Amino acid sequence: QRVYLTGYQVAGALPDGGQATPTAHLRRSDDNGATWQPLELFGSRRDPPDMKFGPTPIVLVAAVDPKQPDTLLLISIGANGSRGDRLYRSIDAGYSFTEVLATPDPIRDTLFAQDGSVYVATVTATFKSTDNGLTFAPLTGAPQLACLGQRSDGKLFGCGANWEPDFKAVAVSP
Repeated sequence: QRVYLTGYQVAGALPDGGQATPTAHLRRSDDNGATWQPLELFGSRRDPPDMKFGPTPIVLVAAVDPKQPDTLLLISIGANGSRGDRLYRSIDAGYSFTEVLATPDPIRDTLFAQDGSVYVATVTATFKSTDNGLTFAPLTGAPQLACLGQRSDGKLFGCGANWEPDFKAVAVSP
């Protein structure tokens, strides 16, 4: 019944003639989308602000823990330099966030695995968390991946970036 939704509002004119700044939005529904609760992403809950944004403040829900729907991962696009993203984790259904990963490249996909591990794929690296997304470490020897998934038998798979050094369309874990 839990649904998370993100959106982005472009800059525009305010009724008083001033200029509104672009804004990222996060909403949550606990009743299959019948009603929606707005959740703040800015620093009104804490100082310093909970989240950093890129020049255009766009956020995406990257993954929701299927065992704990109060735990979600949110990507702030372009918030780590000119190309990189930042990944944030909430364990309280989106009321607060903690930064858990800053990548030099865009985050392509994330996955809560059946064994409780969490994986994050960028074009140049794959990261793994063994503490439900609290901390991440790069996986050595992992192929460059553009998407992640898991079969019902527990095998992980990913669609490859399909260029050097891997030249893979699909990779499967041993």
